[in-house]
Amino acid sequence: TTPELFGQWIALGAFYPFSRGHSCKDTNDKEPWAFGTEVENAARKALNRRYRLMPYFYTLFHEAATTGMPVMRPVFFADTRDTSLRSEDQAFLLGENLLVVPRWATNTRLPKGDWHSISVDGKNDLSDNYQPDVKLRAGAVVPVGKLIQNTTEYKTDSLTLYVSTDATGKAGGTLYEDAGDGYGYQKGDYAISSFAATSTGDKLVVNITQT
Repeated sequence: TTPELFGQWIALGAFYPFSRGHSCKDTNDKEPWAFGTEVENAARKALNRRYRLMPYFYTLFHEAATTGMPVMRPVFFADTRDTSLRSEDQAFLLGENLLVVPRWATNTRLPKGDWHSISVDGKNDLSDNYQPDVKLRAGAVVPVGKLIQNTTEYKTDSLTLYVSTDATGKAGGTLYEDAGDGYGYQKGDYAISSFAATSTGDKLVVNITQT
């Protein structure tokens, strides 16, 4: 493929439930560095964003397994009464709290309400030509983890909470945790944390309960 196509794919594909760059033997190189420095840097940023969002992804997969709600959702899931959203096939929801708008998308129909762009990696995510715009729903709390290099390093001992309060000054979210391997979760060996945030003036209070 071309560097442009690979860069756009890896930046957006990092937000897919299943994200993987495929190739086969005796074909052209498909590693990010095979397409030049700009694409390599874009790929690194995209994968860093995915790894930081692993707590949110993991929670969404638990939701999918227990309720059937898909991890990646069409935007009309945000407002099923707004029929204008049903033809939108570029932007999509990641769970109910994040809205992903591809860099290449045009004339998108987005859900009404307050959706605020966030910087998943702590930097300006829109500083290159590839990263999609990631928006946080007002009223949501999304847990974000430390930067890791693979899922064997995944831990939830240090989290950052992205909070966007609604018009009433409140926000909420959840985090699912288990051992990460084995079948202990089937016997109740897991924890679900609920975040309830309240904003008053310049003060934000987050209460955490665990079941």
